[in-house]
Amino acid sequence: LLLGLIIPLNLLQGQSIPAVDSVSYMQLADEAIERNPDIQAAVYQMSVAGARVSQVSSLDHPEFTYMREEMPQFRWNGAMMERVGLMQRIRFPSKLSTAGDIAEIQAEHAHHIHLEKANEVLGELKRNFTDLWYIQQSILFNKENANLLHQFATIAQTKYSVGQASQSDALTAQIALAEIENELIALHERERGVEAKINSIRNRPLDQPVGFVVLPESVSFSISLNKLERLALDTRPMIIHDSLTIIESREMVSLANAEYIPDMRVGLEYKRFPQSGVAGWGIVAGISLPFAPWTIGKTTAAVEEAEAGLKRSEVLYTGSKNRILSTVRGLYYELRAEQERLRSYQSDIVPQAMQALKATTAEYRTGKNSFLTVIDAYRTLVSVYMSSISSRMRFEQKMADLEVAVGLQDLDSFRK
Repeated sequence: LLLGLIIPLNLLQGQSIPAVDSVSYMQLADEAIERNPDIQAAVYQMSVAGARVSQVSSLDHPEFTYMREEMPQFRWNGAMMERVGLMQRIRFPSKLSTAGDIAEIQAEHAHHIHLEKANEVLGELKRNFTDLWYIQQSILFNKENANLLHQFATIAQTKYSVGQASQSDALTAQIALAEIENELIALHERERGVEAKINSIRNRPLDQPVGFVVLPESVSFSISLNKLERLALDTRPMIIHDSLTIIESREMVSLANAEYIPDMRVGLEYKRFPQSGVAGWGIVAGISLPFAPWTIGKTTAAVEEAEAGLKRSEVLYTGSKNRILSTVRGLYYELRAEQERLRSYQSDIVPQAMQALKATTAEYRTGKNSFLTVIDAYRTLVSVYMSSISSRMRFEQKMADLEVAVGLQDLDSFRK
C-alpha cells in the first residue's frame, strides 16, 4: 500500500484542474478593459480632450451690443442716440491654427494616458491572477497531501496495533495532518482576499467567485533584450506621451512668439437719432498692441516661460526613457534567472524528491527505516514542490511587470 502513497504526478509536472469552471487571464483582462472604472474614466477623458480641439481653433463668440445714449434725467424716450452693434475679435490665423495643433496633441496625450492606465490595470490584474493561481495550486496540493497523510496515519495505526510500529508514528502522522488542515484554512482565506482584489479591478461584486485560474503550460522566454528595449521605446504609452510633450512644448513656444502679432477687432453698428429721425451704419475696427512699452514685458515673459517648458520636457523625456530601459533590462535578467530556476525544479529537484519519498516508503514497508524518515522525505517533497510553484508564480509576476514596462500585454506570444 505504501508504494501507492505518492502524490499524483500531474500535480507536480503541470497544473491540476478540478471539476469547476476554469478561467484564463485573457478572459479577465477583456472584462477589466470593458468594466474597470479607472480605464472608463480615461476613455471619457479622451472625449473631453477631443472636444476641445474645435473650441480652441475657432473664433471667440461675437458680441451683440445695444446702447441708448444722452438720456436727460435718465428718461428712456428722451435718448438722443440709439446704437445696435455686432463686434467680433479676430485672432491672427497662425495663433488659431497653433492653438488647434496644441489641442490635438493634448487629445493624443489623453489617448496615451488611457493606454497607460490600461497597461497599469492589466499589470495589477495579472499579478493578482498569478497570486490566485499559486494559492489555488497550494490548496489542491494540500488536499492531496491530506489524503496521503490520512493513509499514512491509517498504516501507522495498523502497524502499531500489531506491534510493528510505535505509537509516536501514529501521533506524528496525526500532527502533520492537523498542520495541513490549518494551512488549508489560511489558504482559503487568502483566496477570498485575492478574489476580492480581482473583482475590484473588473468591477464585480467583491464576494463573487472568480473560478479556477489556469496558466499557459509553457514558461519558455526567448525574446532578446535588444528587441525588448526597442519595443519599450516604440510601444510604452508613457514614453510616447513624453515624446509628444516635447512637440507640444515646441508648439507652445510658437504660440507664445505669435503673441507679438496684434489681434484685430471689427464691428458693425447701426445708429439712430430718435429726435431727428436720422439713421445710418458705422464700422468699428481696432487692433491689440502687444508691443506697447508697458505690456511687452508680459509677452516676453510668456515666451521665456514656453522655452523653459520645452527644455523641461526634453529632460523629462530623457529621464523617462532611461528609467524604462533600466527597468526592462533588470526584469529581463530576473526573468532569465527565474526561468532557469524553474527548469531545475521541474526537471531535476521535484522528480528526485518524489523518487526519494517512493524509496523511503518502500523501505519503511519492509522495516528498513523509521516512520520519521518517511515523514522527513514527505516534507522534503512538499518543500521543493511549493518552491517550484512559487518560482512559477514569481516568473509570471515578473513577466507582468515586464509587460507593463514594455507597454505590450501579449509578450506571451514570444514564448516557445
